[in-house]
Amino acid sequence: MKNEKFSHPAIDSDHFISGAKRGYVSIPFHVDGFWTDVITLYCQSEGYKASNLEGKWSCSISTSSGGRGKDLSDIEAYGNFAQALMVAVGLAKKLETQEMQAHLNELFKQGGIEQKQAEERTKKAREEAVAQDPALGETAAQELIEAALGRDDVVMIRAYYRASTGEKDFTFFQSGNVRKVKMDGGVVSRKFAIHKLAVMSVRSRLLVRKDGQWTPEQPAITENA
Repeated sequence: MKNEKFSHPAIDSDHFISGAKRGYVSIPFHVDGFWTDVITLYCQSEGYKASNLEGKWSCSISTSSGGRGKDLSDIEAYGNFAQALMVAVGLAKKLETQEMQAHLNELFKQGGIEQKQAEERTKKAREEAVAQDPALGETAAQELIEAALGRDDVVMIRAYYRASTGEKDFTFFQSGNVRKVKMDGGVVSRKFAIHKLAVMSVRSRLLVRKDGQWTPEQPAITENA
């Protein structure tokens, strides 16, 4: 809603509706004579934190100094403020009527349905992406670990989480006559390293340190275990 002295989002605006669908609405009032929004009306469902899509909505109002502009006198600016505040009070009372409470609850329910549908779409997309990026498997993981342990040069295995750009590095070092594996900053057994690598993506690679750079050197991989 807008007039020449103040403005705020209407209760049929996208701003209001999107907030109601989440169970929490804030309506800022911009008042002529102030730089920022000096009045905010809040309306929240009692089920907001409990994820209960039914319940009473309670309203509250906050005010702030907002910073005075130079275009209007104090009398004019605070006159506008007073009018806007009365409108905010009236709007709060309207939102607490039985009719508006029912409307708000309906929007909150609709928002819950939309959120669930969005979560299901995200889950399905994730499952499809994971299916298209299979796990390395025990056999291939063992081949990679054995290949790295059997080398004398500087190598590591850069493993990727399935359907993700997230990485996990397996590094190798010599300890006396034994070649060992490190993962997540700690030394791990060969068996444990294979187990962890097996569930990572088939995009995981053996890298060799050459001329100060890591270069992919992918050995032949048999079928997944």
